[in-house]
Amino acid sequence: MSTPNSQFLDSNDFCTNLSLPPRIYGAGTEPPDIPKMVIQHSSIDYVSEVAQILGKEEFDQIENSHLGSIVKLARRSSVVFSENLFHFIMQRRVLTKGKDLWFTFCDQLMRFSMREFYLTTGLACEEDTTPREPLFPNKKKPYFWMLSKGDKYTVRNLYDLLKKRARTMTRLERLSMGVAIITEGVILAGHPSSLIPKERLLCYKNYDTFSRLPWGKLAYKILSKSIKRLNTSWWTGDSYKVRGFVLAINLWAMSSVPILGKAFGKPCEVTTSSDPLCLHWDSTRAPTITEVLEVEKKSNGVVTTVIGLCENFNHLVNPTLDDDKDFDSVVKLVEQGYKLRKSDWEQGFVNVFLTAEDIGHQRGNEDKDVQQKSKEQAQDEEEQQLEAEAEVGEGDKERETSKANELWKKKMNKWKLIQKWRSLCKLKGRNEEEKIRSKHKMKKNNNWKLRLKWAKGHTVVEEEDEQMEADTEVRSLCKLKGRNEEEEIRSKHKMKKNNNWKLRLKWAKGIQLWKKKMSKWKLIQK
Repeated sequence: MSTPNSQFLDSNDFCTNLSLPPRIYGAGTEPPDIPKMVIQHSSIDYVSEVAQILGKEEFDQIENSHLGSIVKLARRSSVVFSENLFHFIMQRRVLTKGKDLWFTFCDQLMRFSMREFYLTTGLACEEDTTPREPLFPNKKKPYFWMLSKGDKYTVRNLYDLLKKRARTMTRLERLSMGVAIITEGVILAGHPSSLIPKERLLCYKNYDTFSRLPWGKLAYKILSKSIKRLNTSWWTGDSYKVRGFVLAINLWAMSSVPILGKAFGKPCEVTTSSDPLCLHWDSTRAPTITEVLEVEKKSNGVVTTVIGLCENFNHLVNPTLDDDKDFDSVVKLVEQGYKLRKSDWEQGFVNVFLTAEDIGHQRGNEDKDVQQKSKEQAQDEEEQQLEAEAEVGEGDKERETSKANELWKKKMNKWKLIQKWRSLCKLKGRNEEEKIRSKHKMKKNNNWKLRLKWAKGHTVVEEEDEQMEADTEVRSLCKLKGRNEEEEIRSKHKMKKNNNWKLRLKWAKGIQLWKKKMSKWKLIQK
């Protein structure tokens, strides 16, 4: 009978159970609420101290070197090391025989090999053989601080020496010593009192040479060796010491377990997928051991066993030993989708047939979830399409209504202008009409004066001249009112002219009658 994982097992030694390696503590037996002081020797403050001595121009050279990710991380002062989170992870280490480190979270496996260390820190774990032009000429003779007969300098001694003699050193010597301090004090991070090996100091002689060396490989070896020494006997006291770049463990765990990162970290918004994991966090906080345990209880078991694509940088993973073949098969089952149970760790093995059923069941559920998600996605797309069409229709209606509103506004504006113009014309017409009436009243009053003048000997021609002057005045008024009003005024004045002649005739007849009466009266008097 073939099983999904029979490809991982030898056909001659086929068995139904795959043994699991032990853990430092059994599943669920880790001592709770016992905080430990972790004395880590990695001091990231050396980065800022070296930068202060070298100055911006020279330190930019280091920032653009193989230590660029560490320099950028050091500038994020809010990214801090958590003793409790580190101790929580150390209590859950799986005791495999190989060189790679394995841990658990909610009984699920997590690998921290040299590959994961490289993805977390960005430090090269292989020698760079890319041909390029050297930035500085090769130095044949070592510097004076490399000429001691044996191991002489600690990291602190080098820092004090740089601070004291920086002005007398050449630019290349300052850069070499600055890189040595950051590498030894932050990445390799041995005991503060331990002396740096002379052979390693000589590696810092030529800048272009030491920048190509695999410092990440050495840093991982120091860190993993220090972690493998930790056991229950180390934790009987109140504190324990760890060498190496231990901050990488915390940042890797927060990236592997999403709920840890969500609870204790703030992601960086400007980072890219190509950046190392240490730059994916803008800030972190140091939780209590109780907070970490509460997060584990709330977890749904979502853990990334192997970060990224397994094929990428897979050569940095150490080969599996014969003693770990069963465990390697379990890891492959986990990668296929099997979730380890607490009972698996308690009994010390994984049943192949049960895992096959679970994987099939999980895949069936995943297929259902995928189908459900695809249906929901299709429904969402249809709803979005309908909403888009509705928005388009509403947009057309809105455009039509907006056009109609614009036309209506234009018409209203025109109507208002017309009404305003009419009201102005009416006011103007009334004012001019009143002025003309007042003038004609004056003329009527002056008619008797004109009659007397005419009686005294004015001729009709003079009267016509006066009439012509009146006409010119009327014309000047008519010019202001326009042609239409001019015609109306002309017609009115024609009527007045005719009436004037009638009045004159009546007046002449009246004078003749008056003369007759006067002659009669004179005769009577005589």
